[in-house]
Order: sequence, then C-alpha cells, then structure tokens
Amino acid sequence: MPDVLNPDGSISDDRWLKLEDDQSVVADAEIIVSLARWQSQRDALLAEAGAVGVYIDNTEDLDALPRNTFDGASLITLHFPAFTDGRAYSQARVLRERLGFTATLRACGEVLHDQLFYMLRCGFDSFEMPANLKPDQVQNVLRTFSVAYQPTASGPQLQRAGSLN
Repeated sequence: MPDVLNPDGSISDDRWLKLEDDQSVVADAEIIVSLARWQSQRDALLAEAGAVGVYIDNTEDLDALPRNTFDGASLITLHFPAFTDGRAYSQARVLRERLGFTATLRACGEVLHDQLFYMLRCGFDSFEMPANLKPDQVQNVLRTFSVAYQPTASGPQLQRAGSLN
C-alpha cells in the first residue's frame, strides 16, 4: 500500500482499498471503485461501504457528465500513466470547476515531485507518494514556487502585482 502525500507536507498511510469491478464490497471500509461501477451502483455502494472513492482513468471524458455525478463520493483518484501524459490535469480542473467536486482529489500513478505544484494548482489535494521523493524533501518541493499568476482550480486568481494596493 503506497503512502499518501498531503499538501501540508505530511505523509500518511493510504487507508483506501481499491476494488476491481468483480470484487465484493467490504462493509464499512473506505473503498475505491471504477467510474462505471460508481455510475451503476452508487446508492448501494454508499449504503454498504464506510466511504466510497472513484477511480477515473485518464481516457474518460468527464465533459459529458452531469454536475451531480460524484455526489456522495469522498475521494476521486486520477491516474497519470506517464509523466508526459497530462490529461489528468484537465480532468482535475473539470472536476473542481465544472462538476463542483469538493472532496479529496488524489493523483496516482507516475507522480513526479517537480509536478506537485502544478497538480495543486489544478485542484489535487492528495498524492500517491512519489517513489523518488524522500519524506524530508517534501517541504522543499512544496515550497519551490510561491507565486503564480494564472487562475487556479483551488482558489481565486491573483491580481497582477502592479494593481495590488
């Protein structure tokens, strides 16, 4: 089970159990299921599990989903199959800005330490611990950048420095 990196720099054990579509729900456990299973069994999953998360592959088109698709979900994990594949960044923005998802959004897969800042800006607030990052390096990575001018999924757009009073 991988460790989870939180944006405050703390590291915690991943308590979520990822279930395949053919696996039974573990009563009162925190489970992660596929988007297809979530869409077809949401009410039953929420009734039986302690908490439900949804795993979304980066090939899924989220633009066609209605705003309430993820009501009740406590976690969504978005997959980065390779560091060069940025589709999950776009999915994160859609989830936060258009679909209104406010619970935990976790990046998993090929999560590199130099991408954490950009992932935070797109709305991620949890990460599978990158294998190449030691716990004592976490704070330095998260403090690498301190100012951004582009709009963000997790907060208001900064005004230009010249217009601040």
